[in-house]
Amino acid sequence: MSEADLAAVAALEASLQAFPWSTANFADSLAAGHDARVLRAGDQLLGFSVVMTVLDEAHLLNVG
Repeated sequence: MSEADLAAVAALEASLQAFPWSTANFADSLAAGHDARVLRAGDQLLGFSVVMTVLDEAHLLNVG
């Protein structure tokens, strides 16, 4: 995931969740160094994940 993906990721999140993360929440995760990834088929965004890794543990923060 990059800054260029944030609007599309936030739009997908809004269509999936009752209480979605905002664009700023995703930007904060990128700035914090979380492992944020997107899944695409061509130019179409299919999904995303945000994972926080601490030592030998990983926490799935968001998936869509």
